[in-house]
Amino acid sequence: MLNDPNIKTEGQLIKLALGEQWKNLSSKTQARFEQDPLYTEPKEYDGVMTEVRCSPLGKLFAYCAKLINAPLIPYCQTNVPIDVKVYKENGDPSIHKSRVYYFTGRKPFQVHSYMALNRKNEFEEYVNSWLGMTMNVYAINGNLHFETTHYFIKIAEWRLPIPMIFSPGKAMIKHSDYGDDRFEVRIEMIHPWFGLMFLQEGIFKEKTL
Repeated sequence: MLNDPNIKTEGQLIKLALGEQWKNLSSKTQARFEQDPLYTEPKEYDGVMTEVRCSPLGKLFAYCAKLINAPLIPYCQTNVPIDVKVYKENGDPSIHKSRVYYFTGRKPFQVHSYMALNRKNEFEEYVNSWLGMTMNVYAINGNLHFETTHYFIKIAEWRLPIPMIFSPGKAMIKHSDYGDDRFEVRIEMIHPWFGLMFLQEGIFKEKTL
């Protein structure tokens, strides 16, 4: 992991990963990601996932993933309220993200991950201290895209690749402006053999005091 204490924002991580493509993002997306989430002043967002869906096999995979603390959601519902917090922890250069989903009739479902760059300036996202994925980051038509290249188990500075067939599938994430200072996020996880395993789509807006 790139241990650079000067990296303060999610946007700085993305800017390094994008390189020249940063300028292809919309101005609102650039401004949104350049905000500085200090560990004492997190950035918080209200949202509604208009759709949360998983296939029957995805649901089985999600329940099995609990054994290794991988936070896949095994539920299907529309219009799920969600709170998002982006923050830093004192002395940690990574950017942390916490998401809490409020499903009807269930306990809140929390997902935590953190983001960093490796020594090649590749974008990595971790769900715990040893399990993560490397992602290709790119910009098209002003929108920000993330796409899994591979999953891995982290042992010290080594990355042990996990074959994609043993994963929940390639994650494809699109972040786009929605208007009125809102933005839309769409997440798909597509398995190479079994197709679409998980789908989430929602609209978000930064919380204001």
